[in-house]
Amino acid sequence: MPEEDASSSGESIPGTEPSSSDYSPTEDDIIQNDGEDSEDDGEHSVDGGEDPVSDKKYLVSHAQLMFCVCNFAGCGKCVISRPYCLAKGFGLTVKTDCIDGHEFVWTSQPLLNGTMSCNLLVPAVIFLTGNAYGPFSEICQCLGLESLSTRHFYNIQRVYVLPEVTSVWNLHNEAVMAATGDQVVTVSGDGRCDSPGHCAMFGTYTMLDINSRLIIAQQTVKVTEVKNSYWLEPVGLERCIYKLQDHNVTISILATDCHPAVQKMLREDHKTIKHEFDLWHIVKGVKKRMLQSRNTELKEWVRMVSNHLWYCLCTCDGDVLLLKEKWTSILHHIINVHEWLSAEKMLKCEHEPYSEEDGSSRPWLERSFKAFGTLQKVVMDKRLLKKLDKVTEGIHTGELESIHSLYTKYVPKRKKFTEESFQARLRLAALNHNHNIDCEQAQTKKGALQFKLQYSKPAGGYVVKAMKTPKSYNFRREIMVGVVERCLSASSMRSELAEHHHTDAEKEKRTLGAHEGLVKPSHLSRFVNK
Repeated sequence: MPEEDASSSGESIPGTEPSSSDYSPTEDDIIQNDGEDSEDDGEHSVDGGEDPVSDKKYLVSHAQLMFCVCNFAGCGKCVISRPYCLAKGFGLTVKTDCIDGHEFVWTSQPLLNGTMSCNLLVPAVIFLTGNAYGPFSEICQCLGLESLSTRHFYNIQRVYVLPEVTSVWNLHNEAVMAATGDQVVTVSGDGRCDSPGHCAMFGTYTMLDINSRLIIAQQTVKVTEVKNSYWLEPVGLERCIYKLQDHNVTISILATDCHPAVQKMLREDHKTIKHEFDLWHIVKGVKKRMLQSRNTELKEWVRMVSNHLWYCLCTCDGDVLLLKEKWTSILHHIINVHEWLSAEKMLKCEHEPYSEEDGSSRPWLERSFKAFGTLQKVVMDKRLLKKLDKVTEGIHTGELESIHSLYTKYVPKRKKFTEESFQARLRLAALNHNHNIDCEQAQTKKGALQFKLQYSKPAGGYVVKAMKTPKSYNFRREIMVGVVERCLSASSMRSELAEHHHTDAEKEKRTLGAHEGLVKPSHLSRFVNK
């Protein structure tokens, strides 16, 4: 099933008579085609002289092109016959005769096994850049640019692009596994559903190696494989674990969110893996509870309290008791008490003593304030303190959240995709991440480091961040070259499509009429004309 917003475009274009601008050829002059998904007749072939992937492409106006073709043929002589044009997607074939009787056949693009090069490469590029055919088709219609049919786009995607993306990802993932094999790794994992709410069709679980920052495992689970969407994440995680075990990769520490089913599975079925909770989600939950109180006095302390929790983690040295005492010490600090005796290891604040001016300028609370009571409930929450037992390693899934943001570029949650397209797009996002983990900070011509201002929602304002060098997309070129090779080695588009239909074993009946047992709705609207 293709993306829902796809549209159709593209048709044959008549040529232009040399002496008349309003010339319209007959049906015999124009070779009709039943859609761009069929192959060229193969009567002629054009050698572009360059790799079709690297070759530069240009937009050409039809009138200007006809001015060139209608004046001089390939031999340099004047044209005497009426030229006719066959438009096939982005390609154009022009046939005419010169005064010496030479037949001139000109093709705007090189042919790849009978397929115009751009008719193969443009659908591939649209897919590889994370875009959809619908918006691109609208651009072509608005510009007056001849385009492809919807059917041709999805046929190219299905026959050539999806298999090549899968092949490149498998080779890349095997190389990552081979480099990690026979090692003990620390990983973080998180799941992502294909749509918001509780109506997800697909769930994808991603595992990230903390040391190399590479995505080492990615598994997609369909909701029909599990009881309901709640189980997409734990099943995806378990498949990732088995995938790593098959490649002799041993997981020593795994950091995830606090999903109850994940906790139970790791506790009962994978006892050798040390399970850690992701502090990023815990801090996010603390901030959320503080903001939900809608207390203006407490709101001023939200950022400081969340930063304090990060600080406690970074300085506890794996000591759970010290971590908890540091965390609960915020209740003393916030009322301007910086030494106490009600603890074992943390008996005073670790900051320098405040000056009289600094101390008087801070919005201290008092025990009698409602804001203090709200904060005390948040800090001393039993479930939160229990979670702190599993955050001593200091692992968080912040980078996985960035990867999920990258997933959204390739697989928007507001669009539906087939299972094959969904998986391939996620693999493209993973390749995008893995090929750009070592981007260095950009520099000026004089060697000075470059920075940029970026708005931060948690900070509530602009923050200074390092500007990175442009990303590398060499993996896209590798896939495009593979797509061209697949096209050149294929017997024909029709045979490849037939093979795919056969291997799919008639997965789903796509038309309404093909489904048995369907009846018309018994309810008829009273507003419908009878």
